[in-house]
Amino acid sequence: MFQIEDDIAKSIVDALQMTLTPKERRAIQVVSTSDAKAYDYYLRGRSYMYTMTRRDYECAIRMFEQAILLDDKYALAYAGIGDAYSHLYRYAEATRENVRKAVEASEQAVALDPDSAEARASHGLAMFISDDYGAAEREFSRAIELNPNLWEPYYYFGLAWSSKGEFEKAIEMYKKAMEVNPADYQAPIFIAQSYASLGRKHDEMKARLASLEQIQRHLEMNPHDTRALYVGANQFANVGEFEKAQELAERALGRDQEEPVVLYNVACFYAMKGNTDRAMELLDRAVENGWGDKAWLETDPDLDSLREDPRFQALMGRVH
Repeated sequence: MFQIEDDIAKSIVDALQMTLTPKERRAIQVVSTSDAKAYDYYLRGRSYMYTMTRRDYECAIRMFEQAILLDDKYALAYAGIGDAYSHLYRYAEATRENVRKAVEASEQAVALDPDSAEARASHGLAMFISDDYGAAEREFSRAIELNPNLWEPYYYFGLAWSSKGEFEKAIEMYKKAMEVNPADYQAPIFIAQSYASLGRKHDEMKARLASLEQIQRHLEMNPHDTRALYVGANQFANVGEFEKAQELAERALGRDQEEPVVLYNVACFYAMKGNTDRAMELLDRAVENGWGDKAWLETDPDLDSLREDPRFQALMGRVH
């Protein structure tokens, strides 16, 4: 199938007598893998990446590894492993071993295919969790240059700028991510959060209301999506609809009571609601279970009500 597609593309070019640049020629060729089963494993791995739980990241890694067993030159599968370990570090298991594995896998992806935007974005994310923001910026910029229609580099770039407290730059990246993928509900949320950090209340509320429309559409189609439940809870809380927010937050917590990313985000809801004790209890459990994104803790406006609490300050000392 892959060979036939490649032959057809080349035949069209020959018939039209077009002269292509190397970048244009690459765009019409199948360069990822010639093994259909490896491609199937890759797609399965990517499907696990969206729930953002420890067990699903681990399943994703196993799928990508199976793809590599079939095709050890499969750059996208190495990029997938890099992304999975980066997310595992940020949201579930903050160990230096996960950073090392993210860096190694993403470097291998770039070595195999230097012109892969996915590989560059993966390596940028690994540099971001390594606190090498300069390298991350270079890799995200290169990924965007290679493929301006890829969502990940814009989104990851936005997260990196947010973590640095560069919220104007973060907003610019999130907006571009939204242009590339209008159905995504995550970038609109982080735009609203960035406006909140900048004190731009009017822009924040407009963004939050727009993000709620996206989240509700997503939940209609995916009612058991834990991530959509807890981020939806926080958006409803931020516009003052605490009853609806609590319903979504507790549904999310009921599905994944020990996942650090769930505990963290439900803690954000209770912090906004003013229930400091509950928020601190959940944050403590999040850190105990592996949450390790200290930069996000330091800049997340949803936790502003906790910052003077000695328990929060002590918790920050435990996150590295």
